[in-house]
Amino acid sequence: MSRSVYNARLLAAGMFFLFSFPVARSEPEATLPPLRSASEIAYPPFCIVDAQGRPDGFSVELIQAALQAMGREAVMRTGAWAEVKGWLERGEVEALPLVGRTPERELLFDFTFPYMKLFGVIVVRADNHDINEPADLRGRQVAVMRGDNAEEFLRRENLDDDLRLTDTFEQALQQLSAGEHDAIVMQRLVAARLIGELGLENLRVIRQPLTAFRQEFCFAARKGDAATLALLNEGLALVMADGTFRRLHATWFAGMELPSDRRIIVGGDHNYPPYEFLDNDGQPAGYNVDLMRAIARAVGLELEIRLGPWERMLRSLEVG
Repeated sequence: MSRSVYNARLLAAGMFFLFSFPVARSEPEATLPPLRSASEIAYPPFCIVDAQGRPDGFSVELIQAALQAMGREAVMRTGAWAEVKGWLERGEVEALPLVGRTPERELLFDFTFPYMKLFGVIVVRADNHDINEPADLRGRQVAVMRGDNAEEFLRRENLDDDLRLTDTFEQALQQLSAGEHDAIVMQRLVAARLIGELGLENLRVIRQPLTAFRQEFCFAARKGDAATLALLNEGLALVMADGTFRRLHATWFAGMELPSDRRIIVGGDHNYPPYEFLDNDGQPAGYNVDLMRAIARAVGLELEIRLGPWERMLRSLEVG
């Protein structure tokens, strides 16, 4: 056999083997579908809709950031809370950004670790001085949002003698302002935000928090959906660690916690040097006084500092 024939046969054999076996190719990774979620429409600043009708709010941005940290996205529907909760129960969505963990809901949902813990409060009309604590709600007409933690709390505590349910807390507050109810039980931050937005100046929030009504806000997945729960827990842990949570909290809550539209009055002890005391001219002075003024300058607040006997200052704080 000539060398040329041999080489030709060798080349043919090599090509046979080359094309007879699959060649590993670099294929793009499969893109996972967006996680189906939903947000309620009027629970500021946690869940709201913007001027274009899109879901927004602290909890909405938080779950979006948590999913992004895990390489996922979210598509969101919006609706009243009773609707939103039902979508998760029936599996029409896979997760919710804001669900208060309660014994009643443990049977329906699985929860991530809580990202915020807050107490509820009672809201009444400004001229009402008969309702100050949960026991005072017995026999009263109390409004809450349908399906909210507050409804579950009142029923659990047997304070639901005359319970009135609304689709949103916005409706409940407007009705209370118009004299249709005696009180509302709800979350303090939501109450402060809505009362301000709606301009309901005849309502007030009772300062004493309902310590028996503590809300642990979490992401929630459908009961038994371990994969989604693990995804949410890991994503939430990542955004807690990398500063995203702190940034979002500052964005959504700082304006509520520091009312820049009015002067803030700060009290203190008139004789507690070097921290707080009255100088030779009778003016507030000391380390705490200078610190509060520096904070006020940094965030653009108007501040008034009043110093006096400590017991009187405490009483002034208690009565507002």
